[in-house]
Amino acid sequence: MHKSIDHIIETEQLVLKPIAEKNFQRLFEMYSNPNVMKYIYDGKIFSEELAKEKVADFDAHWHQHGFGMWMIYLKSSEKAIGYAGFRYFEDERDQFKNQIELGYIIDEPYWGKGYAKECIKACVDAGINRYHFQCVVATILPENISSINVATHAGLSYAFDADFDNLIHHVYTINYDFID
Repeated sequence: MHKSIDHIIETEQLVLKPIAEKNFQRLFEMYSNPNVMKYIYDGKIFSEELAKEKVADFDAHWHQHGFGMWMIYLKSSEKAIGYAGFRYFEDERDQFKNQIELGYIIDEPYWGKGYAKECIKACVDAGINRYHFQCVVATILPENISSINVATHAGLSYAFDADFDNLIHHVYTINYDFID
């Protein structure tokens, strides 16, 4: 599916545009920062090869499914500060099969400024109004209090704990069927 202007999201301070392979270098910078990666997957920084695979996967997801991850740009400077969005959950357990996962990474210099809350709220709104998802799932390490706050601010609620490669994650969900 073509990534058109229909897939751009604007908020008060941010513009979200579908990730493309041209975004590799900026994403690799974030993936190389141990502080940024502390609560992502197993907490390890990504090699250049793994970062390229991730970016290619994000781009392919857009083409295959018509939704995916967006690069987050500040309107004021046009600086890319992170990414956020949706993808099909990559897990074979029944409770995750065919579920839509919400995720994000904000680069360290932009933490604590409200960008994550603004962005994730806009993503959740797009999930309801643009993509018509029935449910969205986010997995968050219990010690990642900031991301828990972002998720709950956007309307997600704690559902249960799940073990991913011997790391317990809190699973947060929002069921759009129950939203007026």
